[in-house]
Amino acid sequence: MYINWRERLNQHPYLWQLSNWPLIPFNEIPAKKRRGYLRNQTIVSHVLSGKTFSAIATEYNLSEGSIHKIMSRCLAGDDTDDPPLSKALIPHFRRSNYNRKSPLPSLTNSIGAQGAFSALLDRVPGLRRHLDEHILADVTDQAWGQNIKANVFHSTLLAFLEQNDWPHDCYPYTEVLRGYESCRLYLNKRRHELELDIISKHDREIRVLDRVKSDPTAYSEIQIDHHCVDTPSSVLLEFEGRIQAQRVDRISLLVARDVATTVNLSYVFILNSKPNQYEILICIDRIYQPWKRIEFRTPGFKYIPGAGYPSENLFCLESAPAIGRVLLDNALENTANSVRSHITSADYLGATFSAGIPKLPKDRNWIEFAFKILCEGSHMFKSTSGTGPADPTRESVKNSKKPPIISLTALEEFIEMSLANENAKPRATLKHLTPLTDLEYLLSSAYIPRLPINNAQALVSSTRRARARIHFNENGQPYINFCYRKYRGKSLYKICLNQKYADFEFDENDIRWVTVLDSNYSSVGKAYAPKSWQSHPHSTRTRKFIHDLRKKLKADIKNNLTWYFNYLLEHKELPGRAREIVRVYREFTNQSYQFTPTVSSYHQDTDISSDDDWLDDSEFPEWSSEYFGEDDEDASI
Repeated sequence: MYINWRERLNQHPYLWQLSNWPLIPFNEIPAKKRRGYLRNQTIVSHVLSGKTFSAIATEYNLSEGSIHKIMSRCLAGDDTDDPPLSKALIPHFRRSNYNRKSPLPSLTNSIGAQGAFSALLDRVPGLRRHLDEHILADVTDQAWGQNIKANVFHSTLLAFLEQNDWPHDCYPYTEVLRGYESCRLYLNKRRHELELDIISKHDREIRVLDRVKSDPTAYSEIQIDHHCVDTPSSVLLEFEGRIQAQRVDRISLLVARDVATTVNLSYVFILNSKPNQYEILICIDRIYQPWKRIEFRTPGFKYIPGAGYPSENLFCLESAPAIGRVLLDNALENTANSVRSHITSADYLGATFSAGIPKLPKDRNWIEFAFKILCEGSHMFKSTSGTGPADPTRESVKNSKKPPIISLTALEEFIEMSLANENAKPRATLKHLTPLTDLEYLLSSAYIPRLPINNAQALVSSTRRARARIHFNENGQPYINFCYRKYRGKSLYKICLNQKYADFEFDENDIRWVTVLDSNYSSVGKAYAPKSWQSHPHSTRTRKFIHDLRKKLKADIKNNLTWYFNYLLEHKELPGRAREIVRVYREFTNQSYQFTPTVSSYHQDTDISSDDDWLDDSEFPEWSSEYFGEDDEDASI
């Protein structure tokens, strides 16, 4: 039974409070209709508060009938149906589908074509079912279906009308375009509805409908690039019992992204202006290393449902997908031999290395799109550097004299949250599937080559393999040069008689020692750096910084690592120094990453004094050799 708006309010007294009406997000209302929506909402609030129609009509220059019509649109209707309420406040909102009651237009009776196409579908027997069958055959990829476009679909409509002897003096023959635009709109609407029905019916296990066959499939192409995050941050450091906030210069972010599914595969925080070759390798290896969720310490930060990375649960090492092509730019760290060999080696990734044409960098649009999304969030902070010197959002001179409010930890958590959540947001390019959902389907249904288990295990490990020539000092003791230092140990004595070169493995996060390998790549023991480098774990980046700084200052130091940390503390005023203090502290304390490498033997032995493989110079036996080398501590890399 039809009831007016006053009867609706009497039946449901809670509707007298506008706060009980469902809220429509303002950004979901078309921009051209927001002013009218706000005006109608204000009018309804005045009516519900008891203000007279005449006063409202005078204030808004309306008739009392117009106000009555607004209230009826919101509340009147059948008592068994739910009223539209806030939806009816949107100007030109249609409460129900338009049903044409008048006859279809003809050449002798041109009375307008509003609602004529819907009426045509209802009045021609079998027409709606015939058109829907064609759309469904295309959506479900039936062998007898067609790749329907608007012009083909319109021809199907006219052909059906011809076969059923539809009169030529009636709609759609009365229109110049023969109802083409209405036919196109119906095609797009029904296609979208049928796709959603199939997705819900099959639990989203469908192919991406408009994926071109020539497009790359999952893991066939990945893009890797680094970006200097547009926001400086701060860190709290304690000096002589006092805690001080220090400005930390901008950090860099290295991201790997899949081209086909736009999934963020892995990332690396870099507490420096740009990455080195080993950090490129870390980013590649993290594609396969298990990812672990972090407990956010910043209020308001959280993962959305489904957030994460493919290495969390989409595949295991036994079924790890193989990467076809790795796209990088022409930066020196990307074209290093270690990066090129790691990507192309049959023992590791076995992919194609593509760095583009020298001095002609090409746009890798998907990785740049990831950085664009990240910058939109980082530009909200007042400490942002913006997109350039002329950016009005750039940090003001007043604020630049103080440490930023945002901490380094909060900035890192923001990046972690943004990249993980981006993988769980539906994309229009994926037919409203999330990147992880699309990737999960492709991994389970499409043909994607898999990595051998040995290659996958080598990638998840944090160790690298290298080769160096075996030298001998004046006492005939063997050593190898690695990262500016000489490495000695019994293991070199075991192999130096049979081979001139030593293959060894090292952990880029801890190069205090290396594991020497024989000709069959089996471990024969360890070789150690000088004892002045044994106090803390350190990386190749730290070793190079200390080597260059010592050479510049010509310093004579006993404990290189402690000296370097103290040197940074003495020059903590510069933003770059504060960033380096944090990096070195994390490295010395061996803090873990979000992506967990397999447990390595490097971290199992921390006390070198108890290791039988450690030898002082006096412990080597007397023997002679035709090969002699330098006895200085410094060595060429």
